[in-house]
Amino acid sequence: MNYYPFHIGDFRSGTVNMSRHSRWIYRDMLDVYYDTEKPLSLDIEELCDQLGAESDDERRIVERLLRFKFVKTEDGYRHDICDQVIAEYHVKADTAKTNGKKGGRPKKANVNPEKPSGFQSGSDQPTDGKPQPTGSQTNQEPRTNKEEPPKPPAGGLTVVATPESKPKTRGIALKTFLADCKANDIRPMRDYEPLWNYTRNAKLPDDFVALAWVEFCRRFGSGGVKEANLQKDWRKTFRNYVENNYLKLWSANADGEYFLTTQGKQAQTVAEAA
Repeated sequence: MNYYPFHIGDFRSGTVNMSRHSRWIYRDMLDVYYDTEKPLSLDIEELCDQLGAESDDERRIVERLLRFKFVKTEDGYRHDICDQVIAEYHVKADTAKTNGKKGGRPKKANVNPEKPSGFQSGSDQPTDGKPQPTGSQTNQEPRTNKEEPPKPPAGGLTVVATPESKPKTRGIALKTFLADCKANDIRPMRDYEPLWNYTRNAKLPDDFVALAWVEFCRRFGSGGVKEANLQKDWRKTFRNYVENNYLKLWSANADGEYFLTTQGKQAQTVAEAA
């Protein structure tokens, strides 16, 4: 969808008990829903990546919002109002497409015999000789001429993507990213200083980071369970997984010493076998 109706009153009344941070994340979740035109992903890590939710606090907010604002189904986390708006959008788009194939919306018949042909009853023909706009008015695509944009519906704000808006940059698969690195003789993570600055400050062992990279590539690479996942910046995504320990490979004792968890030992066994 290029835009959707945003009813300020409904949003404010439905989020009155939320913090500013929660309302911001909730609005991002709605944006993702409308942008993809499908329920939110059941994979929390994937959803947090889409939302840019990186901290543990932001992750907890996402999980709480999913419980109270969305309904979990086999297809993903659904939102009744979002589904209704998307369905109405497609009905209008289909109507506009059908009218377009027929040459636009049919003109109304002239019911006033005293009016000359081409004049509608109760209207005045402009004297400047300029033609008036015709055709379907149900098309939700933004106008490209110099007419004034349509007014938003009463009680709500319509967010419009203007023709000058830059197209969104699509992400790429991890296997594509790795192939590009190999073609340019680049080590994917070797020179990524933001990652290593963090691990040095956190005193996280390098071999644990290496294990995380192997497991990360196994999941997101060719044949992995998340092979279809697309990202704009895979370095940043991996750094996010390390900083938040999303793979759950390690833990730390009271003295701050790291050790492998059960998941970590399993990943280590799989890596050694491969």
